[in-house]
Amino acid sequence: MNNPIRCHGTSSSRRFDPAANGFIHCLHSERTMDQFSSTMLRSRALTTALNKLSTGGIRSAMLFNPEGVLLAFSSLADESERSKAAIAANIWNIYQHHLETSEADTVQEIMFEFAEGRLILCRVALLLLCLHGSKDVPLGMLRAKAMTLIENLEKPLLDLADS
Repeated sequence: MNNPIRCHGTSSSRRFDPAANGFIHCLHSERTMDQFSSTMLRSRALTTALNKLSTGGIRSAMLFNPEGVLLAFSSLADESERSKAAIAANIWNIYQHHLETSEADTVQEIMFEFAEGRLILCRVALLLLCLHGSKDVPLGMLRAKAMTLIENLEKPLLDLADS
């Protein structure tokens, strides 16, 4: 039986990552991540939910599986969201693998600060949510928007995964 997964945890860390040219914030939890079942999703409804976040400096919002397959997205810029999703999933999986080998908690959230903007990766149900904001968006606001979307999407996505 799958336990609900929330985007919060028991410990956090912040460190500079020269490869990412910015700071990375990691929030950990004790929950594990199961593979998302390949059930049909209503991508139009997901895209509508993601579109509601595209205000106040949010440049894009993406929902994808742990392998980086983009399920839904909303973007103000003409950018390659598929590439962003694949890169974000790869970063998530690297941190997840590192924590598994060190017998630590499971990653629940990763925040990045770049010269050109900010990014947050969170787990929602058995998927990953990525919000990309401009450099003017405070990290707290970016996280609050992610938490609002997670609260609205988590139960329906978990129900879908269980069916």
